[in-house]
Amino acid sequence: MEYRKGVLLAGNPISREELVKAVEGERDSLSKIVKAMHIFGPRNYTAIARITGIPVETVRYKINTQLRNRGVRVYAHIDYGKLGLARYTLRLKFNPEIEEYASKILDKLAEVGYLYYYGRTIPRWEYVCELALPPELELKYKVFLGKMVEEGIVERYSLERITSVRYVSMDAEFYDLERGVWNVKLNSDYDIRRDGLEVSIEEDVCSNPRIDSIDLKIVAWSQADAYLTPTDIAKRISCDPKKVLYHYKEHIIKQGIIKRYIVLLGCGLKAEQDPNMMVIVRFENISRDMVDEARRIMEKIPFMIRDTVSVHPVTYTSHLLVPTEHVTPILEYVSEKAASLRERIEYDIINPKKSRSYSIPYEMYDDYTGWRFDLNKTLHAVSEIAYGKLVQPIRVSGYPASSKQSDEFKL
Repeated sequence: MEYRKGVLLAGNPISREELVKAVEGERDSLSKIVKAMHIFGPRNYTAIARITGIPVETVRYKINTQLRNRGVRVYAHIDYGKLGLARYTLRLKFNPEIEEYASKILDKLAEVGYLYYYGRTIPRWEYVCELALPPELELKYKVFLGKMVEEGIVERYSLERITSVRYVSMDAEFYDLERGVWNVKLNSDYDIRRDGLEVSIEEDVCSNPRIDSIDLKIVAWSQADAYLTPTDIAKRISCDPKKVLYHYKEHIIKQGIIKRYIVLLGCGLKAEQDPNMMVIVRFENISRDMVDEARRIMEKIPFMIRDTVSVHPVTYTSHLLVPTEHVTPILEYVSEKAASLRERIEYDIINPKKSRSYSIPYEMYDDYTGWRFDLNKTLHAVSEIAYGKLVQPIRVSGYPASSKQSDEFKL
C-alpha cells in the first residue's frame, strides 16, 4: 500500500496525526507495530517504520519472525457492500441421511452459491452459514433453499439479511506478545476500550459497483493471505504485475474496498492444536435500545472479533474467538452482565473441525452480466453430491439459466 503523508486508506476516518498518537501510547515496539498494522497491513514495512519510528528492517523482522510465530494473524477486512454484496446469515439443518455429505455440499455452495463461511454447532448439529449475496438475488436464492427442502437434502432453514457489520481486532492489552499467550484472568470483569483503529464498519450495499473480475481475484487473494504483495498476487492469477498494481491502487484502495486490517491473537500456535473455540452469542427478538445494551456488554470482551445486527426480527449477534479455558467464564460473564436480557440469549458453540471460511465468491461474477446465480445448475450440483446422481430435472418458472460460466480459479 502506498504511503503518503496525511493519507491512509481511502475513506478512512483516522488521520495520520491520530494514528501517530495511538501508536505512541503503546508500551513497546511489538505493540506499536500491531497498532500500525490495523491501517497498513502486515507487509508495508516502510509505512509502519515511519509511523512507529522503528527501523524498517527491525519492523520486517518483528512481523515475519516474532509476531507470526506468536499467534498473531492479520486479515484484510473487505467491504462486501462496495462489491454489490449484502451479508446474510443462513442456518441449515441437514437430513440425517445426508449429514455425511454436508461439508462437500457446503464446499460446493462456496464455489457456486455465495457461501463464505460455515460452522456446525455443538450439540445440535445445525450449520451456521454466512452468505455474501447480491440483494436482487435474495428471492431466487430462497427458491433454491426451498427446493433443497423439497428434495430431502435439508430439513429446515432460515435466511436473514444482516443490516450492520463491525469487525474488531482482539485486544492486545490482554495478550503477551513476547510469549504469545493471553493474560486474562479467569472470571475477570472484562473492561475493554477499543479505539477507532481497532473497529472497522461496513458501508451500505452499492447498487452499481465499479469492479471487474481482476479486482475480485486480487481481493480474494488479499483475503486468503494479507502478507501477499500485488506482485505475488499477479503470479497467482497469471496477470501482468503492472496491471495488477494499477487495479490494486486505483480500484481497490481508492474505492475503500479494503476497509482495515483486523488483528487476531492466540491463533495457530501449533498446527495440531485448536487453542480457540468460536462462540456465537445471539440476543434475539429485541428492541433497538436492547441492541445498544447488548453491544456495550459484548464489546468489552477481549475475544470478540465481529458483531452484526439483523432486523426480522431484530437480533444482535456477537462472534467470539475464545481460548478453550475461557469458554465457561465467558458464558457466565454474559449471563451475569445481561441479566435483563437473559431470556433472549442463545449460544452457538462451533465445532472447529466442522467449520471453514472462504474468500469472496469471485466465480459468480461475469464482466458482462455482473453477479449471477444459476438456480438449476446449483441444485443439480448439490443433488449429485447428496445422492450420487442427478435427481429429476428441476424447472422453476421465471428464472432462466445463466448462459455464461466463469473460469475455474480456486485458492
